[in-house]
Amino acid sequence: MRAAVLQDDRASCKTCIFSGLRREIFFPGLARYRILRATQGISESGVFAMSIWNLSRNASVVVALGAMASAVDASTVSVNANLAYFANGNLFGPAQGAALAGRSVEFGPSAVKFQVGARATEAQFVSFVIAGVTVEFSTTLDTLEARGTTVRLSSPGVRGGVDTALDARANGAYTFVPITTGIPGVPTLNIPAVPAFEQTFRLEASPRTAGETAAYGDTLRASSGVRFTGVGVPLLPPAFPLSLAFGGRVGGNFDLDTAYRADGLTGFVLATHESGATASTPFTLDGADLLTQLDLSLEGRWTLGLADVALMNTFESGLTIRPFGEASWRVGDCRGNVGSVCVTRGSTSLDGPTSGLGLSSFSIAYPTASVILGEINVLGLSAPPPSNGPGLPGGLPGTGPGSDPNAGGTTPPGGLQPVTPVPLPPALALLTASLGMLAFGTRRRRAA
Repeated sequence: MRAAVLQDDRASCKTCIFSGLRREIFFPGLARYRILRATQGISESGVFAMSIWNLSRNASVVVALGAMASAVDASTVSVNANLAYFANGNLFGPAQGAALAGRSVEFGPSAVKFQVGARATEAQFVSFVIAGVTVEFSTTLDTLEARGTTVRLSSPGVRGGVDTALDARANGAYTFVPITTGIPGVPTLNIPAVPAFEQTFRLEASPRTAGETAAYGDTLRASSGVRFTGVGVPLLPPAFPLSLAFGGRVGGNFDLDTAYRADGLTGFVLATHESGATASTPFTLDGADLLTQLDLSLEGRWTLGLADVALMNTFESGLTIRPFGEASWRVGDCRGNVGSVCVTRGSTSLDGPTSGLGLSSFSIAYPTASVILGEINVLGLSAPPPSNGPGLPGGLPGTGPGSDPNAGGTTPPGGLQPVTPVPLPPALALLTASLGMLAFGTRRRRAA
């Protein structure tokens, strides 16, 4: 610790003020010195006045004041809080995304058309997310400092995610286009649509963190899928004059794709005084550290917390269909024999276009979260007496009018008794803060 510079006020009073702590320390019958701050860890504007016998006998007092300054710096605490968010519901409906949806894909060459489709019948989600928040604040302030009480907020992101389950029905079929033979007396060949498969299925996907924390703005993704294939037998006319050969199969991959993104936290830093008074300021936290300020200049005990904190988020889900089909057909004798008639023949095998069926895109409506972080004690400042001479702005305690030279401080005017504030018990203060936080949320909801 560097040496402190002392200025002798040459007064024989009994009071010294340590302005760094905003407390009074009494040394009856001692000479007063003012110690200008030259030690590390105390603000440059911190000035102590101290009564000592003399400089050579009070080195230990200077060290003690340095320790008290360290205690002031140590009054800044860092509190880690976990805000829990839970919600569940149906993915469909006007409040949470698209209505019950279906999609059919048709593809194929001119001779045959394939159809693959799916329809969602029910989809549900369950989400549990924890947002970690770190809050830094000073637990001891004086009324002057408390006018701009600084609260630092930070949050690395969230843990958890969303579990999704989808019930759906898939189907596949293919159809040959009518074939005109061009042969007199031979009718056009019409083959009914050939059903290949119809299946119900259930898919589950869970976009979530795996032990790590997902930063705000990062998207968590998860997918699951199923594959169906069906072989259909065409219904051919029994008395067709030409030989016929038709067949095929059709199928598809059906994938449930989900994505979840936590976008940030929005809410209020709320302080509740032991008297029931409150002070609050809104905040939005999306990854970067955030400084907020409150006016807590009312002397006494304040309970600090976060109130009505909402988790901003986006959840999306969809069903992706990747169809495929194969078919072959022949009308007539196409082996190349003399006198044979071959009207048409062919085959195809191809993948259809990928098609997406959007199921939902919405913000999960979690209930807001609140948490109590700790207490801030705001200490009063004694008003400085009038100056008794040049070079002493504001005067020194115990020297102004109305002071008692034997008591070392300003006495109240005649007929008035000093008032000593009585602090509330900690349990009652905690109850007061909780009720204040509840009332704060109720007022906001009514205003909305």
